[in-house]
Amino acid sequence: MIWNPLTSEYVVAPGTSERCDLEVIVGLGYSKENDQFKVLRISFNRRIVPEPPALIEVHTLGIGGWRVIGGGEDFADVLPRPSCVNGRIYFLVASEGAVGQLSLFSFDLTAESLQQVIWLEQQNFYLGKTTIGNINGSLYTIKSEWQDDIIGHGSDLQAWKLNDGGVWDSLFNVTIPNDFSAHNCPFLFTVPRAENSYMIYYDDNNQIFIYSGPGIGLTRFLLEGADESLKFSLFDYVPNIMHLQHALNLDAANGNDEITVYK
Repeated sequence: MIWNPLTSEYVVAPGTSERCDLEVIVGLGYSKENDQFKVLRISFNRRIVPEPPALIEVHTLGIGGWRVIGGGEDFADVLPRPSCVNGRIYFLVASEGAVGQLSLFSFDLTAESLQQVIWLEQQNFYLGKTTIGNINGSLYTIKSEWQDDIIGHGSDLQAWKLNDGGVWDSLFNVTIPNDFSAHNCPFLFTVPRAENSYMIYYDDNNQIFIYSGPGIGLTRFLLEGADESLKFSLFDYVPNIMHLQHALNLDAANGNDEITVYK
């Protein structure tokens, strides 16, 4: 089911496979050329040796059923949270024999074609250390690496965005000290009315760091709830009359710590 919380409308997609042993990754996107919303579904099974090819299907909302798309023969794992940017759904793939190294693929919603995206040269991206998403209408990628040197140790974060010419531009490079860093690679969001500022969000320990530019200390916020095990999910924030701090329920008393930027 696809639900629009703004209009309270929902659409029920055609039935899924009867096989219960499949892992399924789903992405929703919009084709401006066709004025159509489409759902991309990738099904695979990591429990069978040798692993069968991934099944890639697409469905146009309100029209027909699922259509099979070619490709995915060597997909060993497909990461959750695909991202739609400018009529393409991007997703991360671990291929056969890659030993945790990731590849980036995109699905063109208009042409309904799959292709591998060229990543940065001399950079390797690994499972659990890489995220992608939509930032200001562009695709971003974050790479997290553990650093231990004479200054200290923590997670070194490098972020890039893909420009209209297909070139990756650097956004920032910062180090999150060990006292505050988390196991997973974070996600990136914009800060309303603050140009070139970003929210760095760790979903495994409910922390947000505000990056405001080179040489400026990061501001840390901790998301808290009555239940210590409570998990939060962040979505792109649309500026309105509500202050960002109230919208996110940030606890400034426990957060708002200034952290020195090492790089």
